[in-house]
Amino acid sequence: MKKNYSIYICILCFILLNIALLLNCYKLKNNEKNYFRLHIVANSNSIDDQIVKLNVSKKINNYIATLFDKNKTYSKESAKKLISNNINNILEIANSEIKVQNGSYTSYANIGKIAYDEKHSDMIDMDKGIYDSVQIVLGKGEGENFWSLIFPYSYNAELTDFNDIEKIKPDLDDENIIIKSGILENVKKAITNLHISISE
Repeated sequence: MKKNYSIYICILCFILLNIALLLNCYKLKNNEKNYFRLHIVANSNSIDDQIVKLNVSKKINNYIATLFDKNKTYSKESAKKLISNNINNILEIANSEIKVQNGSYTSYANIGKIAYDEKHSDMIDMDKGIYDSVQIVLGKGEGENFWSLIFPYSYNAELTDFNDIEKIKPDLDDENIIIKSGILENVKKAITNLHISISE
């Protein structure tokens, strides 16, 4: 029996070590000159406006994904040009989604340098600084914002799990906006299941 416990403990340590190495590999060293960010600002912090923001963010990110040729290498400048050339389409997507969500406002865009506070996600830490960005402002733009990366594009889809907006709704209130990470949730489940097996 003692041998079995030793094997389980070794397996657990191996898994935890690999998880730590994986997270460290995916964490990017921040340099504000190297990034082009997407910034979507909600009309307000009401639950309805925050849900609109999340849905708009999902639609815009999905559209941006179609703009990039996976077989082509992009610079930050070429990525900025690509977005600038398609900004009217991006606004049309935002306004269409606002309408679907029964919002009584429209959106507008700013492309340029935007000051950000320090931000963290599962995949990347972003220092406080001024970044090249495209900002989509919904209505009055007085609510919490969503951000992701357009360049380098390969990290864009990793920042937020949009698979089920309905799962996010119960966690929304006027004071606290929570976006859950699918990656961390799966890691927690794996560790919990392993712990149960060891206990048995």
